[in-house]
Amino acid sequence: MNRDAADLHRAFTDACNDHDPAAIRRLLDPRVTAWRPGHGVARGVDAVLDWWIGDFAAFPDLTISSTLVLTQGSSVFSEYEVRGTWTGPLPSCAVDGDGPGARIVLRASTVEEWRDGRLVASRTYWDHYDLLRQLGVLPAVPA
Repeated sequence: MNRDAADLHRAFTDACNDHDPAAIRRLLDPRVTAWRPGHGVARGVDAVLDWWIGDFAAFPDLTISSTLVLTQGSSVFSEYEVRGTWTGPLPSCAVDGDGPGARIVLRASTVEEWRDGRLVASRTYWDHYDLLRQLGVLPAVPA
C-alpha cells in the first residue's frame, strides 16, 4: 500500500501520542535529520528517538493535537498544540532537576519531508522562551 504524506504524518502523530518508540522507529528513514529550537540537529534514527524518549519521560502525559495539516507532494506542514505535565528532567532542553509538575500548552509547527514511506527530514518551530517560562525556568513576561 502506498501511503500519502498526510497519512504518514497522522501515523507519526499517533505513534507519538501512544508514546511508542518502536512505531516511531518504523517511520524514520535511516538518514533522518530533525531540528528543534534549543536542541539543534539530530541525525539518524537513534538520535531522533532519543529526543522522543526524553520527551515521554519528562512529560508522561504528553499529547499532540493537530490544528492544521497541509500537504504538497511528499511535504507536510502541520500546526498543533502540545500538552503535558512536566515531571522530570528534560535533558534535550538542557533543563536539569525534577520537574515541578507544571502543565504546558505549547503551540508549534513542523515541516516534514517523506520519502518511500519514511520521514527523511523534520524542522519543528515553537517559542522556546514560552516553553521555559511555562516550566518556571525563566520568568514570566512583564505586563
